[in-house]
Amino acid sequence: MPETLIIALLTICGSGVVSAYVTHKLNQNEAERRLRLEKLEKLHTCVYEYCRMMFALNASWLGVMKGDYDYNRGLDMIEETRTETDNEQFRGAEMLVSIYFPSLKIYWQRIIAHRDKINIAVGAFREDYKKNGPRPEHRQYMKPLSALLEGIDGVEEEFKQQLFSVAERYSEKRLLLPD
Repeated sequence: MPETLIIALLTICGSGVVSAYVTHKLNQNEAERRLRLEKLEKLHTCVYEYCRMMFALNASWLGVMKGDYDYNRGLDMIEETRTETDNEQFRGAEMLVSIYFPSLKIYWQRIIAHRDKINIAVGAFREDYKKNGPRPEHRQYMKPLSALLEGIDGVEEEFKQQLFSVAERYSEKRLLLPD
């Protein structure tokens, strides 16, 4: 009889421990899932704001290229457009991709590569302007820069589609899926 009682007590304790462990893991997974969804929302905002800033800061050069205003006015417009949070959006997106969503890294790198192309185009124009001053030939830089500025939407959209795909995985399932 005591042996049966010991087995019963061990069974009850064992099932209680297993039940507590399973409940703990489910709660932990749910908390992690909610945290990741919050981080995805923040990442979406950071990327959106960064892409808007990238467009706004570089669009000012089109007027200089066209001859609507001079180089210094273009710089003034850029400074007027800047906000204190411009760099925070970039750093925030970079951190969130690196820490929480490495599967999105390739799409983030495409945004960065696009930014680098814009910087090269603007850099070539700025170098020409500084060397030769204002001249009608600067209009040649408008079409490539305009195309690159329009292309921001494409790389941003590609990133967002992948982000939404990751979010969907976390939203649909109760268990945490690896990124």
